[in-house]
Amino acid sequence: MQATDSPQKTPPGSGPEAAGKLRASVDAEGRIVLPPEIVSRYGLRPGAEIFIDEAANGLRLGLPVNHLAKVYIEPTNRCNLECRTCMRNEWTELLGQMDRETFGHILESLRVFSPLPKVFLGGLGEPLFHPEIVEMVAGVNLNVAKKILRTSPPPFPPPSEGEGQGGGAKSTGSEVL
Repeated sequence: MQATDSPQKTPPGSGPEAAGKLRASVDAEGRIVLPPEIVSRYGLRPGAEIFIDEAANGLRLGLPVNHLAKVYIEPTNRCNLECRTCMRNEWTELLGQMDRETFGHILESLRVFSPLPKVFLGGLGEPLFHPEIVEMVAGVNLNVAKKILRTSPPPFPPPSEGEGQGGGAKSTGSEVL
């Protein structure tokens, strides 16, 4: 985002806003003033420390270090696949799944953040293997702006004659947003 040092007016539809860009201004004391919608969208509060990078043709503003962008939740470490290369083959950990109460506490604790972080449901287990995954996704929908559900690929079909392992499939997983 570039800051401007003069209140120049441009005709509607012809300035940076037309290309999806917003304008900031510099006040009489040399401070950059961000548009209210940006302050709100990123949950900036008075006293927040923002990092500034100089770019070739302007400035890039980074979010404060205390800004929570994404939360990773592993609903289960169980999986329906038995991949030879999976690290789970060397585990001594017990297999299990997150209970409803723990998941509810996590979602409730996210409500204090502004803006709400993205929630990533996945991990070393297959999230769709959790018996309450539909309810978990619905709970995230009610509480959080964006969610990502990372799921494993379906098992590869057996190779046909002349094909290598996996029957020529290229799938490595899916993300549902």
